[in-house]
Amino acid sequence: MVAFIILESVRVATTYLSSDDDGQLSFLIAIQTFCALLLRNPIGQYINLHTHEWWRDNSFLLQLRLYPVYLVLVSMVGTAIAVFMGEYFLVNTLYAVSAVFLMTLMASWNATLLPMLNSLGFRAASILMTVISIAIGLVVSILIILVESPSASGWYLGQGVGMFIGVIFALIFFRRIAPMPPTSISRLALINKSSVMTYCLPLGVATSLMWCQMSGYRFLVEGYCGIAALGLLVIGLQVPAQISALLESLAMQFLYPYFYSRISGVSSKEVIESLTSDLLNVILPLYIIFVGVAILGAPY
Repeated sequence: MVAFIILESVRVATTYLSSDDDGQLSFLIAIQTFCALLLRNPIGQYINLHTHEWWRDNSFLLQLRLYPVYLVLVSMVGTAIAVFMGEYFLVNTLYAVSAVFLMTLMASWNATLLPMLNSLGFRAASILMTVISIAIGLVVSILIILVESPSASGWYLGQGVGMFIGVIFALIFFRRIAPMPPTSISRLALINKSSVMTYCLPLGVATSLMWCQMSGYRFLVEGYCGIAALGLLVIGLQVPAQISALLESLAMQFLYPYFYSRISGVSSKEVIESLTSDLLNVILPLYIIFVGVAILGAPY
């Protein structure tokens, strides 16, 4: 269902948006993914590693109390980049900035809460809220571009609204199911300086290189070939990218919860290596098969 809605979104976007709009949309997505990979992902991965541990000792809600503030700061970084490059996009700067802020904030929350629900064993709720987020985002995006003239900013704003609805449902659900922290626990830090330096910083370097590989090329293509050519290229790459995202989603739904549950609280290097090896032995063959299928289907 999720894959179908995502592919339908690509189809609708290419129907209503011009190649120039697609190119501008790719820049907005590049800003959001920059914030997500470089700033949100390392902290999010740290939270994933400790989710089961915090859930078991009833400190889950306290541990995450400052996380929304951090996500707002991350979104403000994306907003600043959008303001700086607004004229370059050739779009309504205020509209684009609003869309980037909303999408960066809500997509970051969405990418934290919904996989967390699945990891904790609430798979049905996670899937349902994912479908709600994507479906409402598609509907709102269509309504915006039908009411107004089609634009990349309007489409992206609609996607952000869908993510916002999904986040609201997830927060309500967590409030109902999360164990209340004991009164003896008053203050907890989400992450300490040592974890930032030894875990988050190296991971941030790795994810920044991932961003260069997956999104950085867009600026080079636009510079050499123009924004319309960039739009066509991005749309062409979106179909295999969405199929890849489906494969990753299935892995997140069925494999990662067991991995995070088994590795939570483990300090032995040998045990961690063994558990990671078990995960890779299952996942790598699936990715190799997908790459082969993607290569065979590339001409189409």
